[in-house]
Amino acid sequence: MSPVAEAVERAETRLAMKRPEEALEIIGKALAGEPESAELWLVKSKAHLSADDPAGAVRAARRALAAGAGGAAPHYLLALALFHGGWEYDALDPALATVRLAPEYARGHALVALALADRSRKRLPEAARAGADARAAAARAIALAPEDAQVQGQAGLVFRWLNERDAALRHLREAVRLAPDDGWALSQLAAVESQRNRTVKALRLARSVLAVDPGDFTMLRAAYGECRLFTARMVWASVVLGMLSLLALAGASANPEGGGAVRMILAGIATAGLGFALFTIWRVPAQVRGFLLNRRCGRAWAAALLAAALSVPAIGWTPPSYAWIPALLFFASLVAHAVLVRIVDKDALARFEAGEHPEGRPQAAKGPVPIPLYSRTGARPGLRFQALLLDALVCGSLAVAVYFVGMLVNTAITLGLMGDDTGAFMVGTFIVLGLVLAVLFCYHWLPVARAGGTPGKLANSLRVIDPATGLPPTPGRAAARAALHLLLGLLPILGYAAEALVIQRDRPHYRGVKDDLTKTWVVRLLPPNPGPVPQPPQPPRHP
Repeated sequence: MSPVAEAVERAETRLAMKRPEEALEIIGKALAGEPESAELWLVKSKAHLSADDPAGAVRAARRALAAGAGGAAPHYLLALALFHGGWEYDALDPALATVRLAPEYARGHALVALALADRSRKRLPEAARAGADARAAAARAIALAPEDAQVQGQAGLVFRWLNERDAALRHLREAVRLAPDDGWALSQLAAVESQRNRTVKALRLARSVLAVDPGDFTMLRAAYGECRLFTARMVWASVVLGMLSLLALAGASANPEGGGAVRMILAGIATAGLGFALFTIWRVPAQVRGFLLNRRCGRAWAAALLAAALSVPAIGWTPPSYAWIPALLFFASLVAHAVLVRIVDKDALARFEAGEHPEGRPQAAKGPVPIPLYSRTGARPGLRFQALLLDALVCGSLAVAVYFVGMLVNTAITLGLMGDDTGAFMVGTFIVLGLVLAVLFCYHWLPVARAGGTPGKLANSLRVIDPATGLPPTPGRAAARAALHLLLGLLPILGYAAEALVIQRDRPHYRGVKDDLTKTWVVRLLPPNPGPVPQPPQPPRHP
């Protein structure tokens, strides 16, 4: 084997292993002895393309042509390098040379279609004819290689540039079907879904791209921009509906009957819009939501955004005598959002420019650690009852305190300052009761999600864990568990008696209804024992 053939074989092997730098080093040494070898220059062009260096690939392809490289390969590599470098206009001539020398080469026809579609989207003098020729070239490429993912993806980009989104969507979906881990096709599909205002689909595709290539900062910027565009629309909708609600409130003071109907209509529209926005945010992948929340002041900004959106329907649903409260919250949250959004965007831009991972701040080392298997066993009903009594004592004290203070304020405002307004007093009473329920819910939710148990459980060496990890349950599961606990509390005797019966029958794990439905487990911590420890029961397996 000649030195050139050996170098080419070694370099091709490195390229197949995704090591373009090593391939370039091998070719560089070979070119030192054979500087006019067209074969070496062709492989060098491939290596530059693999290393994401289109300028180097263009130079190498042109050197290969100058050295007398024959066939369609050097022209195809030159056209592909020009396309990747952003010189689509110059890519047409080598692409046409490719299909002239290899009429049955589908990827050559796809490059011709891309170059022509670029001229059409830029409205160049030959744009009208270029669009029709691009469609014909794309159809020819698909006919030659319908199962080639790259051809399908490039055809999708052609139709995207021609503003034919349905055709682009069809070909890009086919490309993803043929090559599910093709990050380029996924990113193009995400761009088309974004143009179709399918925000959630676009962000889910962006998450898939990041799973394939976590360092794709182009996609990170696009995902961040998509999120910010949605939140900006949410803010502007809140501003418009909020101002209309305030005008309707002013009109209701002069004309209670007609103005009240307008207020109710606007409140219904605002409530429906808020529900749609919250449902959309819930469908957005958690990783993508984290892009914003992990920015500096990101969580405070999200709270201001949510407060602005919630205050708009509250202006309409609240009685006129109390409407100044959500109105004040509306303006305060808008001011807070205007300040915080600049901090969030500035931090995001700085992190992207620094090349940091989108998750932002690394996870702190502190926090709960997994409870090992040998240190846990199912908590018996008697011990759980002790924890329940302690929690009931604390919750009762909190409920009485919140209710007393709330009703004191409610009475002072509605029956004192407002001149014996009985209707407003009833509304205030319901608000106080809702606040009491919120406090009880947070008592059974936040400590479980953060520390693995309420104060009563922690005092009795009990922990609520995820059986699969040994860690406290996720905030969602902890919230579901707290909600079920309050539902059982609606029947203080029958509810907890039924729960105790279920726990007693589930030996040796002692799981209750809340554990089964939320896939959690209440365990009793065992003291560390340096000697032989009997194997405890395995964690329960939830279906």
